[in-house]
Amino acid sequence: MHYKATRFFNNLFEISVFYYVVCTLYIFLEVESTLALVSAWLFVVSRIFQAVVHITYNKAPYRMLVFAISILCELFLWVGFIVSLS
Repeated sequence: MHYKATRFFNNLFEISVFYYVVCTLYIFLEVESTLALVSAWLFVVSRIFQAVVHITYNKAPYRMLVFAISILCELFLWVGFIVSLS
């Protein structure tokens, strides 16, 4: 159990760096977007669900589904940010 938690904790930082960057850009440049707000919170919730799946029963299809949702949320954040700049 300890190994799974440590491994997942390390994996959290692989995709989250881009999430932190885009959220910081939204705040710094004062870009307001409902899509961004919803996408950011869905990203957080999906990462929590992924942690629960990974640490408990760790079924790959479920973990990959939740991971895909988090990637889509982050993609929406980046696309929304780029569109808002134009």
